[in-house]
Amino acid sequence: MTPQIQVYGLLLLAILLTAAATVATGSAWRHLARLRANFGATQSESFHLAELVQARMPVLDEALLRFDATQNPADLAAFLKASKSMTGWIRSNRFSVTSTGQAALLGQIQAALGLYTQRAVALAQESQRTPSKARPVSEGLKTETAHILNLAAQLRLAEQAALTRFMEESNHTIASLQRHLAGSVIVIFVLGLMAARLTQLAKIAPLSAKLAETSTALERHEKLASLGTLAAGVAHEIRNPLTAIKVRLHSLNRSLAEGSEREDALVINQEIQRLERIVQDFLQFARPSAPQVETVSATILFEQVKRLLGAQLDNGHLELKIDCPAEIRVRADPQQIEQVLINLVQNAAESMAGGGSITLRASTKPPLLAGRQSQVLLDVIDTGQGIAPEIQNRLFDPFFSTKEGGAGLGLSIATRIVERHGGWLRYKTQLGRGTTFSFILPGAPESKHED
Repeated sequence: MTPQIQVYGLLLLAILLTAAATVATGSAWRHLARLRANFGATQSESFHLAELVQARMPVLDEALLRFDATQNPADLAAFLKASKSMTGWIRSNRFSVTSTGQAALLGQIQAALGLYTQRAVALAQESQRTPSKARPVSEGLKTETAHILNLAAQLRLAEQAALTRFMEESNHTIASLQRHLAGSVIVIFVLGLMAARLTQLAKIAPLSAKLAETSTALERHEKLASLGTLAAGVAHEIRNPLTAIKVRLHSLNRSLAEGSEREDALVINQEIQRLERIVQDFLQFARPSAPQVETVSATILFEQVKRLLGAQLDNGHLELKIDCPAEIRVRADPQQIEQVLINLVQNAAESMAGGGSITLRASTKPPLLAGRQSQVLLDVIDTGQGIAPEIQNRLFDPFFSTKEGGAGLGLSIATRIVERHGGWLRYKTQLGRGTTFSFILPGAPESKHED
């Protein structure tokens, strides 16, 4: 048998074993998930409701004893409040039990509690009308109380039966999981032996042919990777213009009358959404182009962002403020810095679902070294909930996103744009108070710095 045939035979066997291991592993994970869910159920109140019913009944009886002693309407009101709370608690827990028997007994307890409460009110009213003849309310409810406690005892037996079934199912699940894990270990061991054999056979095969095939494959993969990176960059650059078009279309749509123009606007909106989906499909890690630096007013940059996102922010009850002296200018690529600002403003808006304000602020700083040009600090300040500590360490990681369907590239690309301008991007956050994203850009020579 030639080495090539052996390789093909081992590969086929490896594929079959891998498929078997995949099936076994998937089944093991399902069993593990079921077991985790079962153990989660034991931590709930579904197996301890009877104890809670028995514990709450003395609270009601004590309230009636206080009423018998004082004849104070406030004590009767406290009893009715406790009874209503207990009824609501029973009603809500009827959907969390694990068997129909438990649910039926809870229904009976709920009905008995209703009769108990009605009887208590009737006896209390009679006691207030004829204090000398009426007997204590608590004594007149002994039958009803005993009935509820008897139902609670039956519920306890039903819970024990449900718990027994749970333990049996859990033991069965554990046994099945052990079998699957043992099978997976065996398959992995066999696959390891086969991998060693395949490695040995690969050394005997002609190295020149394999090197040529590997070189061709690597070249093809490099081209595909470059093409994918380029497509991702282009796709991400398209997103912000699409956002602006969409916002403008929304504003325009409100002024259009019903008819063909409104239908045309609807078609345009549908096509924009389709483009956004296509962009999302192609979006991967992007490489922003080199900045085309020019002198531009910081106020103009802020005003442009406000024009593009104003309608969108108004719809979300968000106020966009600008705090920027007119004389501040920066040396930057306007389109790329607008992209950074739009990304930061949109992130801030998404963190304030209930409304709030976003402030765009600019200030100049003295140069770090004498003779160098001044620096401009641009801040995007929001009044949102802040950034959770567990997210902060990964905030600038590519492909990390807390938004459903998000690509996780916005802050990564913003950071690279700012760094290509010779600056840096930082943030400060406080839970419940808001977040400030700041980045430094080179200032224009005529910008006066603030001490």
